Amino acid sequence: MDSSLQNDPDIAALEQAAANQRKKKLLIVGGVILILPLYWGMGFSSVRASLAEEGYTDLKVSPSGLFDWSFEGKKGASTCSGSVTRLPFSSSKSTFCYSIDASGRASGSVGTSKD
Repeated sequence: MDSSLQNDPDIAALEQAAANQRKKKLLIVGGVILILPLYWGMGFSSVRASLAEEGYTDLKVSPSGLFDWSFEGKKGASTCSGSVTRLPFSSSKSTFCYSIDASGRASGSVGTSKD
């Protein structure tokens, strides 16, 4: 490279601006890489805690998507399964519960809720 271009302050300023842009992009990507697993882990514990608070026992919660969780458990004498979708500012839940009484008759219920 020509020595006059190496010492040019305009070239140095352009190189510095490009380096700053690269740093900003790396910080954004790094933040997303760190925050997404943290949000996902908090989602798991939040879904489990909210279901337990609603009276579900013997819970098995597993991920079924990035923001979706499926669960199985018991609520009273009923066996239940369902899914919970937890987005940053809202959540929704759908459930199906069934039970079999002493005479062998089955009964069930379906529920949905949105926060």
